[in-house]
Amino acid sequence: MGYYLVDFEGINPTMKKYDKWKDLDLKKCALISSFLIHPHLRGNSLQLKLTQIAEEEAESRGFSNIMVSVRNDNKFANVNFLKVGFKLFAESKELGFYDEMGFYKKSL
Repeated sequence: MGYYLVDFEGINPTMKKYDKWKDLDLKKCALISSFLIHPHLRGNSLQLKLTQIAEEEAESRGFSNIMVSVRNDNKFANVNFLKVGFKLFAESKELGFYDEMGFYKKSL
């Protein structure tokens, strides 16, 4: 199994850490706030499928952008987000408590 939690509230306290990146349109941005793929199911493109579903749902709710932050050591997830068109906009502890990489995708 796997899950994605996507926040469709627009700007919320979780997203305040992204304020310094002025080119991000946070008002029209959905946030993938958490995701997990069970280790036994990895390698079956489940993350890619769940990302597509999250993007479709965000678009259907009027959002034009989606973002996610991922720990640096989660190399497979980082590569998968790049594969589906996300762009890296920040790295390291700028994003939170951990060494993270922030990804953003415009125009869903």
